[in-house]
Amino acid sequence: MKKGLKTAIIVLAVLVVLGGAVAGFFIWRHQTGYIGSDRALQTALDHAGLAGAQVYDTDTEFEKDKFSAWYEVDFEAGGTEYEYIIDAVNGSILSSSAKPEHAGS
Repeated sequence: MKKGLKTAIIVLAVLVVLGGAVAGFFIWRHQTGYIGSDRALQTALDHAGLAGAQVYDTDTEFEKDKFSAWYEVDFEAGGTEYEYIIDAVNGSILSSSAKPEHAGS
């Protein structure tokens, strides 16, 4: 019984270490392969001609599918809602829109 318990503990410890290594790799890969949410937000702000202090309700989300990755960047300023989709690899603007706040409400 003691030998089986010892083996189980060793196997569990190896799996925990291996899981941590795999998770660390994917976190590292995400951080080094993409521009990051701060740069995506700054790209959108630059395009809109706004500074960070002028905007509120900012939201930046990372999205990806099998073939591409992007950031959805939303913020409001001066009565206008801005929505951007920024390429997560090269930082190019894939789409943008600006509309008056509460339009359609």
